Amino acid sequence: MEEVEIVSGKMLTDEEKNLVNNLAKEYSLKIKRIVKNQVLLKIHFKEYKKEGTRKKYSLHVEAVFAGRILNSNAWDYDLARAVHKSMKKIESGAEHAFHSSEQNNYSND
Repeated sequence: MEEVEIVSGKMLTDEEKNLVNNLAKEYSLKIKRIVKNQVLLKIHFKEYKKEGTRKKYSLHVEAVFAGRILNSNAWDYDLARAVHKSMKKIESGAEHAFHSSEQNNYSND
């Protein structure tokens, strides 16, 4: 099963696709460690260029794992930053759902 699925990626250049794939795979491994299960990431892109020279990237990321679905939205003028923002939201949502940050805190009372 493919871990990362990019939807509406036709507007991205090859360099941008490689950047998104690399970042998504990196975060996929982190999320997989948190949930201790397979993770499917679906990334939907929108690109805005109303006026001027800069592009605005909007992302909607859906993570499917262990019978749960997490969604996040993010936008930025820098593609890498938009991907990081969205993936960090998914990562923190997975930590919250599985309480993985609290599992290793042992108390010696």
